[in-house]
Amino acid sequence: MQRQFVPQLVAMLTMSGIAAPVAVLMGDRVNVLAGLFTLYLLVTGWATVRRKAGGIGRFEVGAFVAALGLSAAALTLGLLAMNSPTGTLEGAPAPAFFIFGTIAPLAAAFDLKVILRRGISGTQRIARHLWRMCFALFVASGSLFLGQQQVFPDSVRGTPILFVLALAPLAMLLFWLLWVRFMDTLKRDATASAGAYGALPNPPICVRSRFTEIERPCLISRIRRSRAMRVAGIAHAPDSLSLPVSEGRGDDHRGLTWTSRVGHGLE
Repeated sequence: MQRQFVPQLVAMLTMSGIAAPVAVLMGDRVNVLAGLFTLYLLVTGWATVRRKAGGIGRFEVGAFVAALGLSAAALTLGLLAMNSPTGTLEGAPAPAFFIFGTIAPLAAAFDLKVILRRGISGTQRIARHLWRMCFALFVASGSLFLGQQQVFPDSVRGTPILFVLALAPLAMLLFWLLWVRFMDTLKRDATASAGAYGALPNPPICVRSRFTEIERPCLISRIRRSRAMRVAGIAHAPDSLSLPVSEGRGDDHRGLTWTSRVGHGLE
């Protein structure tokens, strides 16, 4: 996690760490649940990027147990509220508890998946961090803009503005998850294109990375064209690909040729 985000993390940890005990003193069980679940999301989201990729420890097991406990508490309180004469529990409706009773088991399932796989890395690691931090922010924004509307002027109470502000973290979550998945797809396509020469009759030897930003797209384009030639039934693709000469860049950017002949490289 970058340093500029540490103050926000500390602020949210402080908020949830204070909200849960205060809610206990006030007898507000839905806010006790919200504070504890937010604290769980923040700590596990932070630990995801702090933990070395592909590794787990006792913390992940403890987080899984905590998520199970929160799930059981949320479902139990939701059933109590649903079966009460008023359909509420201490003023909170049953759906308020069932929201946490749905997300907490999902989080527990993801924790179990991480434990069984002995850790995660790459895109899955980033996605785990993103959804936990953004959903924790949504719990905080929803509690303020929807649950504490009395602190706002009368002109904005009950208006769509507060709903937009409350749901903004979910929109951010959706955007970043799609962005991470999109970038991962692009990287896989680029890797597949770069490995296309392995299917040619005389695959090229490993070469030094001395391509400029202009030359790389040209190389990838020619790789794809060679693969298309093979699919079309052309028996042999060219043994070498000549890349454009980079002028005025010194000795490091002379005319380059990627060849498949053993003993030759970039010339």
